[in-house]
Amino acid sequence: MSLLKSRFIELFGSTDLSLQKDDWVEIKNIGEVVSGSTPKTTNESYWGGENKWITPAELSSNTYVITKTDRYLTDEGVKSCSLRKLPKDTVLLTSRAPIGKVAIAGTEMYCNQGFKNIICNEKIRPKYLFYLLKNNVRYLEYLGRGATFKEISKSIVENVKIPLFPLQDQDRFIEFAEQIDKSKFLLQQILKKLELLKKSRFIEMFGDPIKNEKRWAQLTLNSVCDGIGDGLHGTPEYDDSGDFYFINGNNLINGEIVITPSTKKVNEEVFKKYYRNISSNALLLSINGTLGKIAFYNNEAITLGKSACYINLKTFVNKYFVFELMKTDHFLKYLEENSTKSTIKNVSLKTIRNFQLISPPENLQNDFISFSKKIDKSKLIIQKALEDLVGKV
Repeated sequence: MSLLKSRFIELFGSTDLSLQKDDWVEIKNIGEVVSGSTPKTTNESYWGGENKWITPAELSSNTYVITKTDRYLTDEGVKSCSLRKLPKDTVLLTSRAPIGKVAIAGTEMYCNQGFKNIICNEKIRPKYLFYLLKNNVRYLEYLGRGATFKEISKSIVENVKIPLFPLQDQDRFIEFAEQIDKSKFLLQQILKKLELLKKSRFIEMFGDPIKNEKRWAQLTLNSVCDGIGDGLHGTPEYDDSGDFYFINGNNLINGEIVITPSTKKVNEEVFKKYYRNISSNALLLSINGTLGKIAFYNNEAITLGKSACYINLKTFVNKYFVFELMKTDHFLKYLEENSTKSTIKNVSLKTIRNFQLISPPENLQNDFISFSKKIDKSKLIIQKALEDLVGKV
């Protein structure tokens, strides 16, 4: 149990919302529940303005206060859906795909229909409500309704009962939480510096992989692969009892395929129908929406969606070197420059296949991978310290 959660329980005792005690208060009595909408994506006049607009995909398990959004609306776009502006300190709560991600709006913003947000009144501190909901994700998921996609409605959220403690007790916890946040920030800065050190070493050894000032041999990615393809263009029939996870680009995190409670499953029949021959020397790359997220494939039982592509490297290719190359800012810039300019960015398989891969001598590649693994080991130690403070991030 994290230090932060321990302190929460110490101050407030059991706050398991599934108990729904009679002396608790309904959320509708401590705030207003509001949602949002999505303007037509085909109308370019609605997009690219100065109004922040957020979607559930932009929240992660360790999001706290959020001030930036991936997309912006024009005033015309806001008016087209009669969107309600969310004031600063609104508690953001995702209500579908997935249910239960929580954050605090650090500035005014709008949102899509995937939220049931709470604008708190004077009876409750937003940060207290944030931690209370964050500790009850499973209960919120349990409240979801719907056959294909589970969702919690506005009325469901309004009628959830929560324990309400005196403001001074809420403030005591928030003061402790803010001290934890300072420590968390320092550890996160160390992680960033370690990653920067790795990137600097890469440039020092190999130069810019796009400009190739060191004149290394170059090969197209396609020429060192046995196949490059993507996943299913559509929605499969899900099966909660299935043995195969349906994976998209948002499941590719820090080199791993990350399965969350909201990750859908399919059965063996669907898996075979949409089977992709992914090799043990493959990398997976996000090519739709958020570009450039990457993971190793370790023979997991998965079915790919269209936002993830597989890159079956030939057996003689050092997948760890290619992985590090694809994490560079230069590769991400290549993806951005060659993506579609629509609201949701997309990179074609042709673009991936045509990427010019530098091919330094094998001994230099191995030297860099050895250095990289030492950095990763240090990062794991820092990550463990973070988890001890705030829980798994």
